[in-house]
Parts: sequence; C-alpha cells; structure tokens
Amino acid sequence: MFTPDERARIGARVRGLRAALQITQAQLAYAVGKSVVTIQALERARHPPTKRTVAAVAQYFHTTPDALAGLAPLEFPSRPADAYVIPIPIGGPESA
Repeated sequence: MFTPDERARIGARVRGLRAALQITQAQLAYAVGKSVVTIQALERARHPPTKRTVAAVAQYFHTTPDALAGLAPLEFPSRPADAYVIPIPIGGPESA
C-alpha cells in the first residue's frame, strides 16, 4: 500500500509526465490497459492505487513505481514524446 503522501506524489508525477509529453488521460489509460476513471483517480490521489496499476504506469513512462512515489529520483524519459502516443481505436478503448 502507498501512504497518502506517496499517493499524492504519484498523482502529481503522473499528471506532470503526461502533460509534458502531451498525452491525454484516455491515451494513457488505453496504453496501460486501465480505464480513464482509474487514471483520473490516480492523478487525484482519490483512492489507493493498486501496485499493478502503478507498475503499469511506471513501465509506460520507463521509470519505477518508487520513482513515481517519490522514493527514488524521477528522471524524465529520454524517448521523444511522439514515441509515447498510442492511437485510440475509433469508438474508444472499449472497441479494441
């Protein structure tokens, strides 16, 4: 489980990475196999995220769950921003 402070850091870091790379919540959700509501809750630190969700998001951004939680340095991804863009099928993630 993550502490409330770690949850807040995870949310802020995910939101910051996503914004810096110009990725929508829907694109991130689709890429990691989660719902948009899950990404929204993660960014707002509303509910304790599962370790699986944090690990999937960390993997997508080429970092670690500890870095997202503020327990290790967070290095900005070195890949170009367009390498992170995942096209969403027409009709949204549910139609995939």
